[in-house]
Amino acid sequence: MTGGSGPYPGGAMCAQGDSAGGAAYIYALAWYGAGANTGGYLDHGVLLSSPPLSDVEEGCEVTGTNLTVTICPPGMPPTFGCNSANNPASWTASPYYTDALSGVRSWTQADKAITASSCRFPGGKTLTSANQAWKAMSIVDGNIAVFSYPDTDLTAWLCSCVYSNDNQCDGTMNNSSSQSQLFWQNFTSTTQLFNGGLLINGVTACNGDEDVSNAHPPQWPAIEAEMEAKCVSHPH
Repeated sequence: MTGGSGPYPGGAMCAQGDSAGGAAYIYALAWYGAGANTGGYLDHGVLLSSPPLSDVEEGCEVTGTNLTVTICPPGMPPTFGCNSANNPASWTASPYYTDALSGVRSWTQADKAITASSCRFPGGKTLTSANQAWKAMSIVDGNIAVFSYPDTDLTAWLCSCVYSNDNQCDGTMNNSSSQSQLFWQNFTSTTQLFNGGLLINGVTACNGDEDVSNAHPPQWPAIEAEMEAKCVSHPH
């Protein structure tokens, strides 16, 4: 973060987070009002393959039904925030935790033994009590979270496909873009963000399932330029 207080009180307050790092400051926005309504202080936020903790229940629960999420679905919110240049314009992915599963299990303090209270329990359905606990610790928790940040604008960079060993865009996707959509779908009006400032960029050929910066071609120059252009102080 930069500016906002200290030697440069007139500077902008901006944040950038990758994966769970982005989720950290989105929790601040959604749960604690840092940027929500009047008096907010975050001017601009950039999220790279983030936030992946939007709905921990959706990522952890096992109910016998395989779920998928459509990112930037046509005709549905948040179409006002999706970059019109995205190709594909929309895509689908599972919200279930896979490569970060052990970390999520540890973070959610699930039973260390693989029991029905463990995230993505492989031997049957997860407990209702565990599902409820995971929902309560989510960014989109159905209770505490607020989705109105009229002093803040946000930009996301999400993998729409992953580069693979055969030099094709057919690598294995993870939950980062689908979990992100579970957060972005709460924005249905331009009034929820500063000047309607929501932009969701779909990145093709990511270098791994979350590396939007070093995609093919690299996106880090565009990410840096976007931060430099939008990290400006807003009236609070």
